[in-house]
Amino acid sequence: MFDKLAPTPITEKKYRYLMICAMVWMFTGAWVDASAHTYIIEDIETFFTPWHALLYSGYGFVVISAVYVKNKMKDYKFDVGVLGATIFAVGGGSDAIWHTLLGIETGVEPLITPSHLMLFLGSFLMLDHVFASRPEKDPAPPCTIKPKLFTSSFDSTMPTNRDRKGIRIILIIDLSIQELFFLQKQQVLQ
Repeated sequence: MFDKLAPTPITEKKYRYLMICAMVWMFTGAWVDASAHTYIIEDIETFFTPWHALLYSGYGFVVISAVYVKNKMKDYKFDVGVLGATIFAVGGGSDAIWHTLLGIETGVEPLITPSHLMLFLGSFLMLDHVFASRPEKDPAPPCTIKPKLFTSSFDSTMPTNRDRKGIRIILIIDLSIQELFFLQKQQVLQ
């Protein structure tokens, strides 16, 4: 049944990179929006914030990119990406209505509201489309997976220097966003 939703492989690298950049934009918007809900929740009184603008503009770019790529590939079938985009659109509209009528959630409430659950599901289905549309669908041979899973060697679990640089960059970005929200909150309180 789920094979009907399997996306057509995207073989051209420029289209793959376009879809990856679009998803990075959208998930960066989701990350910034979640940080805003965490650090400056008292100051948010409306749905129309710069953080929602970043999130939903990223969604718009994902949809435009997907339509462009699917049109170039002459792929007009309904797949997991289209399903995810549709669920996200319904979730986004209901999120706007929810925030307008009921206000902004605090604590764990944003994780369990129906509109946010639809946004989570839709965004992860769109992300699944990017992963599932890779041209190489053959899994790695089992002999390459076993040593990683069953080894007790300390060296195999240590991140490489390249991984460490990536982790540092992510931490620096996260800390700078947190600092930005903290400074903004301090200015409002003064």
